Amino acid sequence: MAGRGAGGFLQNLKAKVTEAFKEFQEPADPYEKRLSDHVERATSELLTGPDWGLNFELVDSINSDPQGSCDKVYRAMRRALLKPNIHTQLLTLSLLEACVKNCVPFFYQQLLYSELWGEMLKAGEPFRNVSATAAAEPAHVQAVQHNVCCGRRDAPGGGALQGRE
Repeated sequence: MAGRGAGGFLQNLKAKVTEAFKEFQEPADPYEKRLSDHVERATSELLTGPDWGLNFELVDSINSDPQGSCDKVYRAMRRALLKPNIHTQLLTLSLLEACVKNCVPFFYQQLLYSELWGEMLKAGEPFRNVSATAAAEPAHVQAVQHNVCCGRRDAPGGGALQGRE
């Protein structure tokens, strides 16, 4: 009977770990895989700086289907932001900033409700020792946060938080 309890415990533990790491697995949806691969290429540690061609290709993909692509792009960017490589994190911030400034308003309005935004808020905390991004480029993180909160002024309806500033 003791073996049966330990086996049940291990199966429960395996199920919980599988669920926790589900978002880091390869996406099953081909469209999500294409967007995820695109984010991976745009945030590759092999790049010396932002690849604006790749960044704007992603912006075009988002603008062509904002409701179908936003959550998929947020998940891919969150995975890139959580990588330990500081260069990848900074490229992710540059990609996110390009998307916020150039995508349809739906993109940055929905960003405020995503898990990616929660990671952005954590990364921008001034005294957080865990995030290498916050230590290396707090101004970059805060600039992206500011752009998301204020949105594009030229967009219909102003920014995500109208009337602030």
